[in-house]
Amino acid sequence: MPGLLIFSMSLAASQDIAVIQLRNRPAEDLQPLLLPMLNGSDSLVPNHMQLIIKADPATIREIRGLVEQLDRRPHRLLISVAQGTAITAESLNGGIGVGAGPGGGVRVQGGISASARQGNSRASQFVQTVDGQPAMIQAGQDVPFRQGYGYGYGGVVYEPVTTGFAVTPRLLGQGEIEIAVAPWSDNLNQGVISTQSAATRVRAPLGAWVEIGGLSQSRVSSGYGPGYASRQESGHIFLKVDDQDAGQP
Repeated sequence: MPGLLIFSMSLAASQDIAVIQLRNRPAEDLQPLLLPMLNGSDSLVPNHMQLIIKADPATIREIRGLVEQLDRRPHRLLISVAQGTAITAESLNGGIGVGAGPGGGVRVQGGISASARQGNSRASQFVQTVDGQPAMIQAGQDVPFRQGYGYGYGGVVYEPVTTGFAVTPRLLGQGEIEIAVAPWSDNLNQGVISTQSAATRVRAPLGAWVEIGGLSQSRVSSGYGPGYASRQESGHIFLKVDDQDAGQP
């Protein structure tokens, strides 16, 4: 028992307490990015523009180094989402860009487009936000549906049919981004609304399209006689983040 007590005291004695003063970003924004660097007995407490850390000296030095990279003026980020039935990351990365003008300037803050042809549909959205801040964009319409109550009485209700996404991006340094994203896409077909959606958190390289989700459906229809028809449909969801202030501190 005395030996165990001495070991516990020496372990606690090896930890230091440090206060890191931040200049640009609140401590609550940086805390999730720094927690993976802590060990079991370490602690990190955010306090407005300060980080209070209890850890061994080597861990504190590593955290200080990462904070120097992360504690900068929030960059503007342009987030693009593409959803479609016949698109791939290779085709998107082959030269499709959204929103950047000559010299890296931004033409617009947000937008949406859609296209469709036989066997191939695609919708794309883009929105500008700043590092660490959530953003959302959606577009669509309210579609009327008639409800019947019998004996010729009825009414009309409106259901939203929209496409969009909600996203929170965080720059990690070294050309990487962490993204919490929830895109969705509604489709109206013969009076039926179908929705494709995903919710995930991913790490990805800046400026590259990555697939974050998809949906595959099989439909079988039959008519008179022994014949029937089947159709396979698949949708894919891709995301890209561009740093509009790349190269700036």
